[in-house]
Amino acid sequence: MASLSVYLALAALLAERECISRQIREIIDEATDPWGTEGSPSSSRTSSRRKTGNG
Repeated sequence: MASLSVYLALAALLAERECISRQIREIIDEATDPWGTEGSPSSSRTSSRRKTGNG
């Protein structure tokens, strides 16, 4: 029974992931607006890899 409850909770979370992702991006964009940056998952990963020489 517990595994079913966990499964349903996970399924609900995954169904809402786009909405959650958009909300997180909006929060980050508001916080970083004074710096003139915009949240972008791919650009932040790419730039950190280039700086460290990884990947």
